Amino acid sequence: MGSGTPSSKEISFHNDNAIPHGRRLLPIVVEELATTDPDHILGMAAKSANISLGFDSLTVSQLSRAVNYTAHWLDFILGEVPAGTFLPIAFIGTQDFRYWVIELAAIKTSRPMLLPSTSNALPNTISLLSDVGTKTLFYTSSISTQAHALQNLVPDLTIHEIPTLNQMLITPTTPYPYTKTYDEAKNDQIIIVHTSGSTGAPKPIYYTNAWIRRIDSDIFTPPVPGRQLANLTLLGRKKLNFLGTPFFHLSGIVFGFTSIFPQSTIVFGPPNVPVTANLACEIAKNVKLAGLLTVPSLLDRIFANHGQREELQGYLGSLEHILWFGGPLANSTGDWIVQNMDVVLWQILGSTEMAWFPLLVAPKSH
Repeated sequence: MGSGTPSSKEISFHNDNAIPHGRRLLPIVVEELATTDPDHILGMAAKSANISLGFDSLTVSQLSRAVNYTAHWLDFILGEVPAGTFLPIAFIGTQDFRYWVIELAAIKTSRPMLLPSTSNALPNTISLLSDVGTKTLFYTSSISTQAHALQNLVPDLTIHEIPTLNQMLITPTTPYPYTKTYDEAKNDQIIIVHTSGSTGAPKPIYYTNAWIRRIDSDIFTPPVPGRQLANLTLLGRKKLNFLGTPFFHLSGIVFGFTSIFPQSTIVFGPPNVPVTANLACEIAKNVKLAGLLTVPSLLDRIFANHGQREELQGYLGSLEHILWFGGPLANSTGDWIVQNMDVVLWQILGSTEMAWFPLLVAPKSH
């Protein structure tokens, strides 16, 4: 993969109005792709911890249908949001495609979505609900115990179990209009994540369409002669990339949305099964992955011992790149990868306020 910026002829447009990258809005891109490329596979989720049983896939046309259904369902449950206002809600759930569905449905219905960590202590989630100013929590059936525990501690909290993905996909529905331009919607708050809480109660962090556009803008990073850019273009259009991070975390949100903007395909493990090195390796044995996207601790464990390293070379031969984020990668892991595998090893580094910085792939000597 080259380091240059695509020419204007290579920069795609998502509709007849020729809205360029960096000014596209997620719900509108989904609607357009559902028409122009309906069978694009956004994601593949392992059916169970026995990876040989295969994967469930989600196409963009299925996502569009599920989002429309869920947007109407949210209005039915809560009533329509008055024009020009935004009413935040919260969601805790199983690591499955419904995160993508409800996030996009919330954007369409003007409901900023708080995504608390499912491993939060209850007081921390209660603090976040209070800070954001919402008394409405949605959850998947597997998280019902946690949802009811929160309701017991916050008597005026209203909780709602969301439909199954199958119900979202098969129930007849009509399009839910979303007609905003980028300029109208750029400052709309759409996603709310939170700090770790390591120095007190976790604090909410609000993200807008203008922040999310960063995912759609790497294509404009200017080339640096003799060097390779370390950015999302490395994921590749329609390439399979394993994601080893939760969907409630900002990294999970960003890489989930790369299935829509750059149109990669995100591969992840089964719901309610922790991501481990063995699970990642089993997925790699069963799927020809182009990339690994994960935290350094997981990469360190994947490449932990020499025997496994030799085995890895047999079924990771399709890899084109390995991305780590969230901390430093062990020197021994990085050295082995660049000395024994023909891949681009790169990292993302950034800040809460500014997203990830434009970076270059480090030379193999580093």
